[in-house]
Amino acid sequence: MASGGGATDIREQLSTMNIPQLTSNMFSCLEDQIGKWWEDALKEEMGKAGAEERRIAIEKGNFHDGIPAITVICDGGWSKRTRKHTYNAYGGVGVIFGAETKKLLYIGVRNKQCVICKQAKNKTVKPKSHNCYKNWSESSQAMEADIILNGFLQAETSHGVRYTKIIADGDSSVFPQLQEKVPVWGTSIEKLECANHTCKCLRSNLEKLVIEKPYYKGKGKLTKINRLRLTTAVRCAIRMRIADKSHRLIGNFTTNLCESWMAIRAKFDGGKVINRCSRGSWNARCYGGALRKNKRVEWSPTTFNHVTKEPAGVFFLSGVRRQAQLLNASSKYKAKPDNVSQSKLKELCDNFLKSKVKISDTDILNIQNNTIDQSLSDTWRKERNIRLTSSNFGKVMARRSTNVSSALVKNMLYSKFQGNIHTIRGLTQEQNTIIEYRNQKGNVEVIKTGLKICKSHPYLAASTDGIVQTQSDTGLLEIKNLLQTNTYMIKQAIGKVPTFCLQQSNNKVQLKREHEYYFQIQGQLNIFEIEWCDFVIRRTNPYDLYIERIKRDKNLWTWKMVPKLKCFYMKFILPELSLPRYGTYTGIRQPEKPWYTDQSLKAPEKNLTESLPKSTTDNSNSSSCSVQCDTQSCATNSSTFSKDTAGPSGQQKQKVKQPPPLKKRSSRTKFLGREILHKWIVDDKKKKEKWYRGTVLDVLSGKDGDPTAVYEVLYNGEETAHEVDGLTADLQEGSLKFLDI
Repeated sequence: MASGGGATDIREQLSTMNIPQLTSNMFSCLEDQIGKWWEDALKEEMGKAGAEERRIAIEKGNFHDGIPAITVICDGGWSKRTRKHTYNAYGGVGVIFGAETKKLLYIGVRNKQCVICKQAKNKTVKPKSHNCYKNWSESSQAMEADIILNGFLQAETSHGVRYTKIIADGDSSVFPQLQEKVPVWGTSIEKLECANHTCKCLRSNLEKLVIEKPYYKGKGKLTKINRLRLTTAVRCAIRMRIADKSHRLIGNFTTNLCESWMAIRAKFDGGKVINRCSRGSWNARCYGGALRKNKRVEWSPTTFNHVTKEPAGVFFLSGVRRQAQLLNASSKYKAKPDNVSQSKLKELCDNFLKSKVKISDTDILNIQNNTIDQSLSDTWRKERNIRLTSSNFGKVMARRSTNVSSALVKNMLYSKFQGNIHTIRGLTQEQNTIIEYRNQKGNVEVIKTGLKICKSHPYLAASTDGIVQTQSDTGLLEIKNLLQTNTYMIKQAIGKVPTFCLQQSNNKVQLKREHEYYFQIQGQLNIFEIEWCDFVIRRTNPYDLYIERIKRDKNLWTWKMVPKLKCFYMKFILPELSLPRYGTYTGIRQPEKPWYTDQSLKAPEKNLTESLPKSTTDNSNSSSCSVQCDTQSCATNSSTFSKDTAGPSGQQKQKVKQPPPLKKRSSRTKFLGREILHKWIVDDKKKKEKWYRGTVLDVLSGKDGDPTAVYEVLYNGEETAHEVDGLTADLQEGSLKFLDI
């Protein structure tokens, strides 16, 4: 069922293996029973997901008339392909996902066919007593709207929440029915258009346009290339399709979550080419696909345990783990395991911090004085390459903790950008801008300065365009030469250039408080420990000059910026500096997402050399952050088994001392799949030893037979397998024996 097969498929497989075949009735009965098990397990899963969505809504303060309000993603599908003209499917399904947990909250299945009822009707007799799955008699196109509406009506009773925002397809008829038929809060529902579907509609209407009006075709008109590039075509499509929907296209909202579930369901039902609606097969496979989406690849053993109340078999679990490892290894954005242990990487990170990053106050002052030439100084380049500098603070602060950050790390550490015409013009015009600034401000002096390293956080640094000395106090100067590719004056650009850094707020022009320039300036002020900075924007043709004084915000720096910057450095930058993986098949490390959670920090920052909890396992989903961050999000947890962890009997004991790793040999002893007898030290003081019998299930790291390989071993009497290394060395010294020889 999970692979899309049916009675015919299993009969063919059984006959090939010379095993008695299942009849169609027996297969149908088994399918119905499995479908009920799946449905019960799915209801429990959806209840947990709803409770989690409710908790998140309460924490964020999202309420509607005192009831937690959440955003959901909705979509529907049919049991057969419509080809955009044949809407006569016997079955339909609709799903509602929570936007925060990304898990299924509701699923509705509609079926227009029951083979028993149909046969009785043809014979003009009363149908026999049976479990009838037919629950729909109207048009197939109306299925989606009815299912989603039913899900909204059950939101409060099932999960104690209200769905106030819905992300759905642009041509969906669901939204009007929700506003009309959902009582109390239906009129408050807000729809967010799916960006992917909108773009798809744009292209469809363009194709329709050139078919209906052939004179748009030809060279210099709406050719295929022009339609693909969406130049003139975008203007035409907006007039035809989404002119009245542009106010809802605020964010990059998509229904990708629902679409991915539809792909999983298509695998369960055989790819929409077989009619599964005659009995309960359609319902059962929809429920199975929903479980697969919510529980991921581990859905089958966990569902087996839920139904039978018995743990899944050893080889069942081993196969699932292997599948999960293959998915992680082949995922485009997933970093692969290191070829060194977690403890070794932690040691490298600690050494790098102590030897290169953490320096004395005297060295900090010397670096600042010796790097006045900034980009022309080799010391300036060397020191900033091993730190997170203020020019990148804004990029990190704007980075979502659920997004892949490998490209950002690559740009920070390995960028070959040497400047372009705009950066070169900015550098050449910088001295002229300083002169004009002094003329505007009067009796002030601008002093050049170099790279300033933060004393309390030496992995952070900042450079500025100058230190401003007035008669009474000291400030900083940050210059931006912008708007060189257009003729807008600076204040005109506020309404004309969407990405411009300034905004009009309360009849006052100011730098956007969420712009990367603002975070850059706040970083400079707090690292230099100076109270204000003059932010200068200058353009040359036509000439214009803007000056804004920005005050230091210590709270923003302490509670918002430092925690996230520190977490990013420790989880991304430091491991790559200590043991680079860029340019290798493994790629830059990507820790488990979300890699950071914004929290209010109540405790002072911990010492830089504080270590992580002990862990010797290499986890591809968790970066080796050698320093604990101030938030829970940067803590690394591990429940693995190695030299100083729980052994087969569940007690704490130390493994037999290992000799130095052996050199690789041309012929290696293989351990995978073999039964072993393994000696452990139960009591180190009394030198008490004990032999344990087990089976080597899998190779988690390295190659089978390598001295550094890590294996998954299940010892007799243990419910879960353990991760063990050093089997080759144990075999050589006699503390491991093979039982299958």
